[in-house]
Amino acid sequence: MDNDKDKVKEINSRIEPDNTPKPDMSEAEITPPAVPKKNIELVGILKILGILLLLLILGVGAAIYGFQEENRFVKAVANIVPYPLAMVDYQPLLLSDYWRELDVVLNACEQIGTDCQISATDREQVTNGLVREKVVERVANREGVSVTSEDVDNEFDRIVEENGGEEVFLNLLEEQFNWTVDELKERIYYDLLMRKLQEDKIEQVQAAHILILSDESMSEEDQTKAMETAQGILDRINNGEDFATVAQETSEDPGSDEKGGDLGYFTRGVMVPEFEQAAFSLSAGGVSDLIKTQYGWHIIKVTDKKNEIQSTLEEWLQSEQDNMNVWIWYNKQ
Repeated sequence: MDNDKDKVKEINSRIEPDNTPKPDMSEAEITPPAVPKKNIELVGILKILGILLLLLILGVGAAIYGFQEENRFVKAVANIVPYPLAMVDYQPLLLSDYWRELDVVLNACEQIGTDCQISATDREQVTNGLVREKVVERVANREGVSVTSEDVDNEFDRIVEENGGEEVFLNLLEEQFNWTVDELKERIYYDLLMRKLQEDKIEQVQAAHILILSDESMSEEDQTKAMETAQGILDRINNGEDFATVAQETSEDPGSDEKGGDLGYFTRGVMVPEFEQAAFSLSAGGVSDLIKTQYGWHIIKVTDKKNEIQSTLEEWLQSEQDNMNVWIWYNKQ
């Protein structure tokens, strides 16, 4: 019987809940997991490396901007860290690009001479060139003018073909300029961008002319005859004769007479001043009076005008640059 009672107690002890008080886990102290020692050491190493890297960047920056150092180590760091040469409307120009352009200048000099040195003028021209490229890019973006990669590739192919084919040209590119294909294509890009800005934005006239030769090497009598001949031609045109037909018959300009005097489109800064002033002052369809230049007597007819910016491309871009925020931070003499 005692054995049966013991079994009953054992069964009840399994069924009845355990009312023994347990600690409140919300109040119990929770010990965070231990961080492995190796992880602590790695974090410390990374912090030290970060501090050293920052000191290196600051030190090289001080060498560049404070002491204008240009040794190999400084240039190597500048190829990784984007130290700015200048800013154009908050867009940086990199010192690495500046030094690469100076290397091109030096290499070009060494192709034709010895004892080549980078001058202050070289530095100024390179800096101005890089600033101008950024100005061109910003103006083109604003004006909706763009150049595609296909445009660049086509121009590259044309240059290669005109310079002896791919193998010959690539050797020339490396030996004389020390350029990669990508570096050349970058230059082609900016060149095409300039051309497009001129074609699409700068005022152009399409004109034809009739030229009667007359200069100071001729006798006074011959000069007078030339003026009288030109006046007679002008009278024919004013009386209604076709300009192109008269030009083919009478013009003494061998480059345009067979084309009825057509000179195509041109911008300011291309023709001699007297000719340019007369051409750009005429409306489309207008014919000038006699215009005297160093070459002789001209009669000009403007057949078309396009675009609205009444200046040369260079003048326009300089005006745009003057209205931008430009900071030059590195100016080694």
